[in-house]
Amino acid sequence: MKTQRGMIMQEEHAQILRLFYSGQPVNIELAEQQAIVFGFDLEALIRKLLVVAEECGWAMQTANRYEILNQLLSRRKIELRYLHKLPAGLALLPNLEELEIEHFTLRELPAWLGDIQNLRVLRCSWGLQCARISPNIGQLAKLEELYLDDNALEGLPDEIGQLQNLRVLSLRNNCLLSLPETVGQLPNLRKLYLASNQLQKELLPSVLRNKQKSNPTVVNALRRVFKW
Repeated sequence: MKTQRGMIMQEEHAQILRLFYSGQPVNIELAEQQAIVFGFDLEALIRKLLVVAEECGWAMQTANRYEILNQLLSRRKIELRYLHKLPAGLALLPNLEELEIEHFTLRELPAWLGDIQNLRVLRCSWGLQCARISPNIGQLAKLEELYLDDNALEGLPDEIGQLQNLRVLSLRNNCLLSLPETVGQLPNLRKLYLASNQLQKELLPSVLRNKQKSNPTVVNALRRVFKW
């Protein structure tokens, strides 16, 4: 059981985070002061966020630290280019709804992308070494559009079927041989792009070709590929 002191400390830490995530410079400064008093490592979180700011190209050497954090915490869209590593601090941005990543060298999209809970649009393209996606992609409950064009994807995780709000799925110019059966279970999918892959009809789950059992968008997209 938690001790009374432990519960008090937990509440104090939660209060520090509420102040910090308000995004207001005065509250961020106050959160830093309280973190010192209550022994909460807020600085580690701030360092992760400032790495995101560096990757975004913001002039950290001249800009006020609190203003940078305010920008980050209120940011709804971020675009990143030419990366060898994605900054994990992206998962700490509470208002991020659209993330665009282009020309990156990762072999796999990191699992923590699934922690960006308010993400509605994700674009990851021109990752010419990127062959895999973490199953954690299925945790993006609010995701509506997923663009994974011009990568080296060899397959998709079954968990992609958990994206119940997904409307657009673009997979052009990859190395896909098949699709998971769960793609056909996406209830709101309206657009599916599959051009320039290596899809093999005999490797596809038969249910994906059945309009009675699969989303018609998936059936029609496959018909265009194979010219049925």
